[in-house]
Amino acid sequence: MASRVFTITLIASLLAACAAPLRADELHLRSGTVLEGKVVKRDDGGVRFRLVTGEAYFPSYRILKIVEGPAPWESYAERAAELKPEDADGHLELAEWCREKGLRREMKAEALAVVKCAPDHPAAREMLGQLKVGEDWLPRKVAMPVQGYVWNRGQWRLRTEVEPEEAARAERRRVRRLQREVNGLFQGIASESKGCL
Repeated sequence: MASRVFTITLIASLLAACAAPLRADELHLRSGTVLEGKVVKRDDGGVRFRLVTGEAYFPSYRILKIVEGPAPWESYAERAAELKPEDADGHLELAEWCREKGLRREMKAEALAVVKCAPDHPAAREMLGQLKVGEDWLPRKVAMPVQGYVWNRGQWRLRTEVEPEEAARAERRRVRRLQREVNGLFQGIASESKGCL
């Protein structure tokens, strides 16, 4: 009898979880910004709100309204529990949802689940920061140099584009150094000639 009540309670809980919308607490600010997360604490002065990136305090005068619901990380746990390990499409869909919600660690976990099912899945590999070079999937930091790119001034650029620019910069530095040396010599000559007068 007790196991039957437990089973019915479990099924009812699962049905309620499936029927509930997968939304976080929404903090609507007067500026028009809507943040997703979880209310941690409320007081007369404002609200402490947990975001994916950490917690922040918002004073009452900045808040328009709060709409309550599960946080993204709670929704993720529910959705992940429903997936079968071999469901590559389901894991990819959840990985994309995680990316939209800012759940980077969870996105990578789901992308890895996709790769276990479909090792050459390009979207999952991209989420993991990998590129295909020949028959192998390599981390971007390894793959780009293999393909002739270098990290230059905050971006990947072809080595053939960077080398002439770097040579021109080195030449400009050399010319500036020579100009300083020549100016120093002229200043030395000028001070010596003043001493002779």
